[in-house]
Amino acid sequence: MYRPDNPVYTALKSTPFCAAIIMTLVVTLSLATPAWAANKTPPSGPAKNNLPIDEITLFTHGDTPLLLPTTDGTLYGPALDLFRCSMESLGRPFSVTKAPLSRAKQIISKIHNAVWFPSAHRGNAQRMARSVGPAGTLDVYWYKNKDNPLDPNSSAFKQTATVTTYKGSAMATQLRNEGYHFIEGSADRNRLVSMLLSGQVDAFAAVDFRDRLSSETLKKLAARSHVSIKNKIPAAFRVSDKLFEDDPDFTGKFRAAFNTCLNLGNQNPLP
Repeated sequence: MYRPDNPVYTALKSTPFCAAIIMTLVVTLSLATPAWAANKTPPSGPAKNNLPIDEITLFTHGDTPLLLPTTDGTLYGPALDLFRCSMESLGRPFSVTKAPLSRAKQIISKIHNAVWFPSAHRGNAQRMARSVGPAGTLDVYWYKNKDNPLDPNSSAFKQTATVTTYKGSAMATQLRNEGYHFIEGSADRNRLVSMLLSGQVDAFAAVDFRDRLSSETLKKLAARSHVSIKNKIPAAFRVSDKLFEDDPDFTGKFRAAFNTCLNLGNQNPLP
């Protein structure tokens, strides 16, 4: 490396001819064009949100029969089969990770290269433009205190009972809009059960997660609650706002690949 105080340089610069050669080399090296600049290909910088540029991350809470974890935590299900088929068809690498339902809104609004599942395949034009599906149907149930004789879908129940559901979910917004006396719930299914058994709420709305409860919790829930169907929801993949904006062609290509995979039967039978 060139250093003005280098003793070799100090000795050589006393000779005019050598000094001229040295200074010519210094100027030449300082003006040299990096290889990447000559090729007009800059080195790749850090990816947004620390995700690889081309990788799509599928986030899910893993609490539905369409996409759920095994006992060792590995995610599987017909929705994942459809997503895998679609991404492979597009040549897009992908990963799948669990996230609590309370983070769904943040993931949808702020995370780059992200897709959330499940999301209700219905709503306004903006929502539907970012929705790919449906990948199946989810049954939503009422878990109601057995001592309450009222139908949870009745106006009398709405006026007198307190209900809850997953924290931060679309279901929470729906219950408020339907006129129920609502208090904030939890992303933890065991906490929802605890709120019901302790009398904090008269009922909560959720998917059927009873097979993922401990035997002791399930026994208590069965003894003190009544379970009935609330409604059915078409479940879709929701493309994040950042991905929708950054890659305008992605959602349309994903939708086309998804429909092809669905029609070809490249997934387990849907419920």
